Amino acid sequence: MRFTFGKRAAAITAAVSAAAMMFSACGGQSTQGGASTATGGTLTIAMQGDITTYDPWSAQSGLNGSLFVIGGLYDSLLNLDESGQPVANVATSWESADSSHYTLTLRDDVKFTDGTALNAEAVVKNVEYAAKVKTPGECNSYLTGVTATAKDDTTVEFALKTPSVGFLTDLGSCASFIVSPSALANGEDLKTTPAGSGPYILDTSASVAGQKWVLTRNPDYWNKGAYPFDTLNLQYFADATAAANAAQAGQVDMIQSVDATNDTSGLAILHTSTDFRGLMFQDITGKISKPLADVRVRQAMQYAIDRDAIKTALYSDSGELGYSTPFTSTSEGFTDALKTTYTYDPEKAKQLLTEAGYPDGFTVKVMEVPAIYGDAAQAIAGQLAKVGITLELSDQSADFFNQLKSGKWAMVTFNWTIGTNPVHTYEGLSSKTGFWNTFGNTSPTIDGLLAELAQDKDDAAYKATLEKIAKAFQDESWYLVPVLVSGATAYNDKKLSVTHTQGAPISFLYQIKQVG
Repeated sequence: MRFTFGKRAAAITAAVSAAAMMFSACGGQSTQGGASTATGGTLTIAMQGDITTYDPWSAQSGLNGSLFVIGGLYDSLLNLDESGQPVANVATSWESADSSHYTLTLRDDVKFTDGTALNAEAVVKNVEYAAKVKTPGECNSYLTGVTATAKDDTTVEFALKTPSVGFLTDLGSCASFIVSPSALANGEDLKTTPAGSGPYILDTSASVAGQKWVLTRNPDYWNKGAYPFDTLNLQYFADATAAANAAQAGQVDMIQSVDATNDTSGLAILHTSTDFRGLMFQDITGKISKPLADVRVRQAMQYAIDRDAIKTALYSDSGELGYSTPFTSTSEGFTDALKTTYTYDPEKAKQLLTEAGYPDGFTVKVMEVPAIYGDAAQAIAGQLAKVGITLELSDQSADFFNQLKSGKWAMVTFNWTIGTNPVHTYEGLSSKTGFWNTFGNTSPTIDGLLAELAQDKDDAAYKATLEKIAKAFQDESWYLVPVLVSGATAYNDKKLSVTHTQGAPISFLYQIKQVG
């Protein structure tokens, strides 16, 4: 079975914040995978946003740190190595009859902090809960159409309504954090009270909502060597400058996510992502903005954008040109032909607008988060104005996800990640039930190509189908993306050794080690 992963990927790059707390490295040595790693002490991380829930099945990405802290409080069935391949965690082995059926064998010694066993039935309960939770999280879409069956205490079978060659990667990414079934009966409590089996336990007495979260080692954890720190201090401030200043003062060991184009922390930089920065056409059927239903209008907006000028003005050498398709220049399926589809041609833009019946342009309301996307949004708005299109930018930072799902915004500003499983990303972007496809847009062409992709038997056919998918996204103009921008993690390389997974926006906790 083929598992294909992007060479590079993107994170949602947020305004980063931090507070002052000293790192103290002490303790003994442990050996993990043959390498000697120091243990003990405290790791202080500047978080990119507030932690809004401890429920893995309601957690969003973006301007919050919920998914990151959940990785310390809950076990995942699988982890991912640096290349993006799934590796054992609670699940010790797996097999698949085809890309619709997967069987995982679980450890028999894992317990939740409430003392109950993490077994196959617990996994089933979580899959069922994920499908019906009141406020679905971003990772729930990975389990859309998935059913789980416990064959015995340590064997669980997954059946997928839609075949996915990357399902195991999804499980290793964020789609298999397992909650104690006893806590699922009243999911609202999970917003403030975690119920996992992970390497750490939330210290509620030392934590302050909206400011800092202290996690202490779970004394009964089955794989202590993979997590060398006794204590995690996760700190939140409201702006990136505070995080950089704290790092310069030696008070922060790591900044979870930074913009590599403008980092002043003085820490070592680990490039982790390539961010698609621009605008998403949410309403391509004209439900609230009739002009956007005409593909000629969306294509006109592509021709009106001077990608080179935006890159040069805003991102210099730290960015690369974007071509309004969710493929980077190193993605399998990217071809040089994509670079010439939408050259800068304002006259062509005006011609298409006239043909579509909008010779004088039109106005469209755009939801934005200035702290993350403001630079690109303003630049795009200025260029579109020259062909008569007015973008009314509205700051919705305080209520991003509710507004995203509200159906009120025909376009939104965004940073997008291809992620550890690019094929699933394409499915999620175009699927009617995809998390980010809030208007339920569909494309018979893209859907057909994704179905074809699952059937391709050799590498040449697989690559050819990916090339068609890249071109289809571009031709149908689902996105207006002039630039790709480098995202990164910043860390103190005198105290830490940090790796990351190709396609992951930030490092997983198990990839952060002590130098010693």
